[in-house]
Amino acid sequence: MAGGSVISAPHVKISLISEENAIAPRTRPETWLGFYFQLEPGWHVYWINPGDSGAPPRVTWKLPPGFSVGPLQWPYPERIPTSSLMDYGYQGSVLLMAQLHAPSAAGAGSVPVVADLRWLVCRELCLPGRAELQFTLPVAAAAAPNPETHLLFEAARQRLPRPAPAQWKLSVQSRNEAFLLQIGTGRREPAVSFFPLEPGQIEDAAPQILHRAPGGASLELKKSDELLQALSSLSGVVVISGRAYVVNAPVRGEQPVGN
Repeated sequence: MAGGSVISAPHVKISLISEENAIAPRTRPETWLGFYFQLEPGWHVYWINPGDSGAPPRVTWKLPPGFSVGPLQWPYPERIPTSSLMDYGYQGSVLLMAQLHAPSAAGAGSVPVVADLRWLVCRELCLPGRAELQFTLPVAAAAAPNPETHLLFEAARQRLPRPAPAQWKLSVQSRNEAFLLQIGTGRREPAVSFFPLEPGQIEDAAPQILHRAPGGASLELKKSDELLQALSSLSGVVVISGRAYVVNAPVRGEQPVGN
């Protein structure tokens, strides 16, 4: 695959790639870079909130003066049961993107990009990995999509969480052992799942009980045993029929289960 470094580590191959064939500081000063993970069957890497175990990939960038890279963007994950635990992560393959920004004064030549990447790859056990990946991106007057990588970036964008629509009605009812996340979308939702952005709020391995309704749905989420104080809001990613949305729903007062 065209791009920068490709490294093979135990149970995973990782490529540092770019969406475009160059960066054009005067006409298109941003382009997307990405770490493309290809995993052996049965192995996974982690989402930003890893769930019951593990840790997400971390990167430290080394760039020329004036260049900067934004935070990693996280496609929505899947629930991955491991023994009695529940992880949030990615199997098969995943592209974690970050946007490179060039200063307008950047001259002709090329941009050397160095990424110090750390990760955990897990099955029944976890193996830590670390590698330095390097990439050289030409500086040009114009840029065009790289035909070998562009579709990977487009597919990853489809899985990125977007803001919940303003017309949705979101709330959380706090019961004695569970949160009831209520999502009013205006239509009956056949499939809903929730991934918390913060650890220690819900019991990750507990089933998420779906209650369908004509105008949306609600999810019953078991509270975490680590939750020691009341929450004012519950934040996370809701996946509805293959589309992901960031939600931050206010929590209403404690009520006993069954009300």
